[in-house]
Amino acid sequence: MKKLLTLAFAMFTLLSSNAYAGFVANYDLVTTNSGSSEQTDNQAYAGLVWTWGDITPSAVIGFSHGRVESDGDTQGVHASLSINFLDGIQLGKVKLTYLNGKEDFQGEAGIGYDLINKAFLIPVGVNAPYLAAGLDVSWATIEPYFMLHTRDKFDKPNDRSVTECRNVGPGGAFTDANCTNPAPL
Repeated sequence: MKKLLTLAFAMFTLLSSNAYAGFVANYDLVTTNSGSSEQTDNQAYAGLVWTWGDITPSAVIGFSHGRVESDGDTQGVHASLSINFLDGIQLGKVKLTYLNGKEDFQGEAGIGYDLINKAFLIPVGVNAPYLAAGLDVSWATIEPYFMLHTRDKFDKPNDRSVTECRNVGPGGAFTDANCTNPAPL
């Protein structure tokens, strides 16, 4: 019985190998999106800021650091220092805020200090390319501001894609796993 089973298995193997003698696995180049990518964008800027009631603007220098994902979602930090020219040259306000939004428009909230009035601030506002607006809130006042600046929108990265050689079965364009040997026509 054991010999009969071995003989049947051997015959089955030989017959099935002849059926697949001409079969060649075929491969194709396949491009897939590997998910969102992100990049960091740092921007130094200068600008002019007007506060409610002041006709003379203050100069502002600042720095923005943002992490931007391929869909435009942006988070980061923003630091700035204003210089007041109304009563001689004086340092005005220093602010550090958290940014959140898209690459071209973010909301911000943080902490600051008014060096002239010696008061802590809670700045809240919005940023867009070349302009910003918001409120500086302290215990004594709520001061609206409008700023023109040189900061552009954050740079958004491109989607990351990967091209690889995959076995697609009969009908692929290549006969090897490196996609270097074209299949016969």
